[in-house]
Amino acid sequence: MPGYKSIVLSGRPVSGKSTLAQKLSSEYGWEIISIGGLLQKRFLEQHPNGGIRFEEWYRALPLDYTKEINDDVKRLFEEGNYIGESRFTFYLDPEKCLRIYLYAPLHTRAFRGLKRDEYKDLGMQELKRILLQRERDEIRVSKGAFGVDFRDPKYFDAKISSEDNTVNEEAAIIRSLMCAKR
Repeated sequence: MPGYKSIVLSGRPVSGKSTLAQKLSSEYGWEIISIGGLLQKRFLEQHPNGGIRFEEWYRALPLDYTKEINDDVKRLFEEGNYIGESRFTFYLDPEKCLRIYLYAPLHTRAFRGLKRDEYKDLGMQELKRILLQRERDEIRVSKGAFGVDFRDPKYFDAKISSEDNTVNEEAAIIRSLMCAKR
């Protein structure tokens, strides 16, 4: 039995968190909880016919709501048997949660993003602009709701390049970290 109870992935938009989460979920048999997915679900409930982009909606969210949803999920992550996707790993118990930061350069993330339904009609430069704005918004939320910069390396057990590693290699790195904690 691994020493960590959950694995929580963080990183900038389109850095490979969801792909790696799916891989790890199939390996460990743990459910995925994605903060972004929960927010997307709420967005679609409020705007079923569109009219506003998710990024605009997120920018207008009260900081209290973001903090509340992360607090709710924190308890689940620390209870265990979850693969998490969350920017905000800094407040998770490092004895219970393996905290991973995935990273890739903007051009790589934008190239990947163009394959997603929500971005398929955009050009590369427009998508880069959107991704950079999302990053600024997430830093604002991180600092405003929690008083920290979520990207600070001290909040992670490992940083993994999703540009330099395949998802299988990323999973192998995480398996070795899980085994080392036993």
